[in-house]
Amino acid sequence: MGSLTPADVKRWDLSAIRAVFQTASGRAATLQRLGDNLQQAHDVLAEWQGEAGDAFRADVGKVRRDIEADGAEAKQVAAAVEPAEADVSACKSELDGIERAAQANGWAITSDWRIDPGPKGIPANRIDLAHQLEILQSELNACKVHAHTADHELAVAGHEVVDADTG
Repeated sequence: MGSLTPADVKRWDLSAIRAVFQTASGRAATLQRLGDNLQQAHDVLAEWQGEAGDAFRADVGKVRRDIEADGAEAKQVAAAVEPAEADVSACKSELDGIERAAQANGWAITSDWRIDPGPKGIPANRIDLAHQLEILQSELNACKVHAHTADHELAVAGHEVVDADTG
């Protein structure tokens, strides 16, 4: 597992995550409609007798089961992606806010999730800045935890997408 940095969080692409969610949700809805339509056809033709009726019922039953399985997979993908999308959005917003506050004081966020006050540090007589740095570092630490949670959710969602495509 690679180390997640603030720069990685900034590169997360919400529109790509949204596209996966919308695609999976749309696929699930389409498959649901197709399954419903097949069921209606099955209900209408259920009384058919003979070889044609038997063949139709057997084929429609198998197709319907396949469609239901595909629809369930699509719903699983959407269910995995949705919380990841929300957490990615929240993480990016949190990090942006922390970064703005840090930059307002001439500070930077390092790749190892620290607030760097720069080479001069904070003057000893500026306890207010030291306190603000402490608060921002605490917020950044919480953002890091949130980012790792979101990263894990993205990994799970990615596995769901791959499993649905290969399953």
